Parts: sequence; structure tokens; C-alpha cells
Amino acid sequence: MPFFDFHLHPSLKPQMSLPPDFPSPWEIIKIQFANPDLFTTLLKCGGINHVVDSQASLSQLQEGNVNLVAIALHPPESNMMKDALIKKVAREEQTHYIHIDRVNEISEGNIYFTMLQEELTNLKTHVSAHGKKLKLLANINEYNADDSDTVFALLTVEGPHAFYGDRKNKSLPEILTDFWNNFDSFTATNRVFAMNIAHLQDNDFCNHAFGIQIFKPQPFYPSGNGISIHGIKLLQKMKEKNILVDIKHTSLAARQDLYNHRIGEMGWPIVCTHAGLTGIKKVDRNKYFFSTSTLTDGFLKVKHYKPVGHLRRTSFNPSSINLYDEDVQQIVFSGGLIGLSLDQRILGIPDEALLSPDYTEELFEIEIISPGEKDFFRGEHQAGPDEKEVLMSDDILIEDLQEYYVFHARHFLNQVFHLFKICDNEPLFNKAVMAQRICIGSDFDGLINSIDCCSNVTELQAFKDLLLENFENWEKEFTGKTGIKVSSFITPQQLLDNIFYQNGLDFLREWYI
Repeated sequence: MPFFDFHLHPSLKPQMSLPPDFPSPWEIIKIQFANPDLFTTLLKCGGINHVVDSQASLSQLQEGNVNLVAIALHPPESNMMKDALIKKVAREEQTHYIHIDRVNEISEGNIYFTMLQEELTNLKTHVSAHGKKLKLLANINEYNADDSDTVFALLTVEGPHAFYGDRKNKSLPEILTDFWNNFDSFTATNRVFAMNIAHLQDNDFCNHAFGIQIFKPQPFYPSGNGISIHGIKLLQKMKEKNILVDIKHTSLAARQDLYNHRIGEMGWPIVCTHAGLTGIKKVDRNKYFFSTSTLTDGFLKVKHYKPVGHLRRTSFNPSSINLYDEDVQQIVFSGGLIGLSLDQRILGIPDEALLSPDYTEELFEIEIISPGEKDFFRGEHQAGPDEKEVLMSDDILIEDLQEYYVFHARHFLNQVFHLFKICDNEPLFNKAVMAQRICIGSDFDGLINSIDCCSNVTELQAFKDLLLENFENWEKEFTGKTGIKVSSFITPQQLLDNIFYQNGLDFLREWYI
């Protein structure tokens, strides 16, 4: 059986080079840096190559039998390239893969639409290599599951900033006129299946959830409030063009605006292509506030406890970039699909820096809430959680640190199990339906710190085998805590087949026609 991935970036990393000399998306990028400690500081994880080297090149996709994918087109946002450390890296480590002139050009924020077109052109220019092929699907009927020599792909766009043109010395009406022209022209000639209406940096359409894990955080603080009037217009255009809305990266208030806007909407499912779960209900979010403080200019800094998982020594990331139980309900009720990310932080895996023997306090996550949404986000005060409801650093055992690949796999299955726990709390939910609404949305090559048990797409089969091997024992833990036995309504093999392939294919058969 082949694999499906709802969100990955085979053509993102080549954009750091100078056109027209982009590396082919088939090329497996491996970089030896003269100063790897500099990148470790920048990327805030233990290994530079874990993040920077290719995780989902077209060659790796073909090798891993990942023959059905959604390629996320994404021009990196300007504040990423304004960071002094990334510019220092670009100057000192300049290679074929990263060029200081390109970094400076991106940092101005005036070539987003040019970059979008360049990224797509780079894919279309390299539709074959070494006897293997890339085929951009006009519809799912063009897909051939038995063709192991072809990567079949559809397109998504991560962030509406991708349609901004040159904005220097222009008024907002002029900027938006260019935006709508670019959006209409691109979508008239290229089929876009889904789009995020927010990403990591402010735009004119939708406030974003704080989500930066590299670079200096202040330039990425969200400053908006929900969905703007321009965002409502964008949603209307997306519906007219049958482009699905991807709620990853939207703020909590913006998601509520979207749900209110969609009341009575049929035939337009919501998706979250590379999700993680908070593990809690939205109404209980402030129960897990470790502390809050108001920063300069009215931003709210929230330090969250990490809710315990259903499997021993696992936890969730309760930051609002992840999905609350109510968000999952909205997606499933709409007929949508949830792609689970393979990013450590999103899956709730604790920061390695907080797992040292010297740290014996509560584990935590930090996010920033915009001034306009802070009162909404605080909600009504609740008493804090019991000690048994949050993960402490001394709950982690030495064998967890010695076998990270198993520790990480447990966190992934904990996410899957929680989706069925949500069903148990909602009488209108059907667990068999939920089993059809989960897939992989790895976010590989999106500059993520991938889980150790699946660091790139060539390891998906081994990852799936690891989950199947441990499913029975880990399910016993889940059943003992919740009373829910997943294997009573679907076999472990069928569930994993669904998640790693069948659900994605079935969803495209319904909506990519």
C-alpha cells in the first residue's frame, strides 16, 4: 500500500538559492555547515541536519512510496529573513542552497507572488528525473495507485501573503488591488485545493496563532483580531473557486469567526492539513494557564501547563495553534479531514531542554496573544488543574530519554487516541466516522523538528510498523484510563491503513473531482 501526505514542502528549501539556479525538487539536500552550533542556536533543536536537510524531496517521496501528496506552496515571510542570525548564517555559510542576496530580497516582503510563481515553475520544470515522474493532478481520476514510479500531487497554498505583490510605497487599497488580481490570475490557471488564511506573520485578512519556534519571536507576535472584512471577502472567493479553508495557524478568535461565518454552509468542508491537538476543550483552556502577563503594547503572554496524555508519560501542547476538542468537532461535522503533523512540538513532546535532570518543575508551553484578542482568550477564570492533570519533568523516565523514537511514537498515537476520546464526550460523534477523518500531514521540509521515529518520508513504513507492533499494549493503557477500546470497532491494521493512506484518497475522491 502506498502512502498519502496532506502537507509537505518538497520545493520550499530550494527557494533560498538564487533563481534561475534553484536546486531541483528531486535533489536531496544535505549541507555540511562550518559552524553547526550557530544553526543549533537558531533552530532550537539538538541537530542542524534534522531540520535543514531534505525530509521530503521528490526523490525521497518516490523512495518512500509516498505517491499521493498535497504540496504546500509557501513563500517564506519577510520577518524570517530579517532575523540577524539567519543573515549571519547566510553570509558565513553561503552555499548553493542559501544565498545572502536571496535572503535580503525576501526580507523586503515585496516578492511573495514572484516566489509563489517561481516555486511552481521549479516543480513544473522538473517533472521527471532518473526515470521517475511528478504529475500535478487536475483531479483525482488521474491518480494511479499502482504507478510506483510517479509522485501524484495536488497544490495547496500556505498563507494568503503568497499573493501580495510589490508593496513598497503603496497604499492598502493599491496593495489589495494587486492581491486580488494575483489571486484571480493564479487560481484561474492553477487548481488550488486548500489554503491557510493565516500563517506565522501578520496579514490583512486573518489573525494568526503565535507559532514561531525559530528566530526571534517578537516580529511574529499576532496583532490582529479575528477575520477582517478583507478576510471575509477572501473566504467568499475561496468558496466560489472551491478552495477549501485550512484552519492551521488561524487564531482562536479567527476560528470562531470562521465557524460563525459558515453557519448553514454545505459542500465546503474545513480541513486542518498539519494539525496537533491541545488535548483539552476550548472552554477549559484557562484552567491550564500556568501564568499570564501583559507585555509592552498590550500583548498577552500565556505560559501553559502541559496536559497529561492518555498514555503514560505523554502530554499535549495546549497552545492555541493546536486544535481544541471543539475545533475537531467543527472539522468532522463539516465532513473535513485532519492531517496529523510529525513535528515534535506540535505533537506535545516536551522541549528537550526541559528534560534535563536539573529541571524538576512543571513542563510548559508559551504563546503570545494579540491585544485585540486577549480578553476573549482569557475567558472566564477557572481553578488550576490537579497535579495529576499536568506533566512534570520527573514523570519522564530515563528509558524515555534513551529511546526517543519510542517516546515520540507514543505521543503520536496519543493524539490518535484523543480523537476517539472526543467522540466519547460528544453523543453525536461516531467513532467509526472519526476513524475516516484522520491522515498524515507531516509538514516535512517546513523547517520542522521532526519526530525521531519518522524523520523523513522514507521512514513512514517503519513508523507505521512500529505503531502496529506496539498498538495492543498502548491501547491497553488507553482503555484502562478511558474505558475506550479502539480495536472493538476497527482493527489496528485498518486504522493505520486509513491514517497513512486510505482516508486521504477517499477524501480526494469526494472533493478533488
